[in-house]
Amino acid sequence: MTIIEYQKAYEEIITLQKEYLKTNKNTLQQTHYKQLGSTFLTSKQLKTIRDKHTATLSSKALAQVDIQKSAYLKHGKIPEHILFTRQSLEQSTQWTVAQIHGHRYKKIKSGKIADLGCGVGIDSWAIAQNITHETKLTAYELQAEEATLATHNLKKFSNVTVKNQNIFDINFKQTE
Repeated sequence: MTIIEYQKAYEEIITLQKEYLKTNKNTLQQTHYKQLGSTFLTSKQLKTIRDKHTATLSSKALAQVDIQKSAYLKHGKIPEHILFTRQSLEQSTQWTVAQIHGHRYKKIKSGKIADLGCGVGIDSWAIAQNITHETKLTAYELQAEEATLATHNLKKFSNVTVKNQNIFDINFKQTE
């Protein structure tokens, strides 16, 4: 399973959810759907997902829907394509706090920045929004799944690199 397949399956579920919400708008306030515990899919829609994708991919994508609801409660509105694991969501910096952290880097016009233990890249995203293209950000993450998600989450920034590496193995003198 690739991250692209994962993202595609997740987006299909979101599309099906929106279809469900449109047809059932009298029984449910659409603005509150992320706060509730249902995936808002009919059994027919779930079958469509399961028929189209492997069981593992379907399960992960459906789990991401629930994780995104928790992310909404914790972070409020964040960029929609950001994916989490349950653990990374619990450990992630709250979005508004990450924005404050990222703003601190606005004055840096060039150079290198390292985000050590970036998780899925919430702080890295906030930093990347505030630095110039001449400034390079390297985000390090030990956990392979979180590093993969961070790579996906930060792909829009050409000056950001994610490395799946133990921060204690980094030779900062060589990276200068």
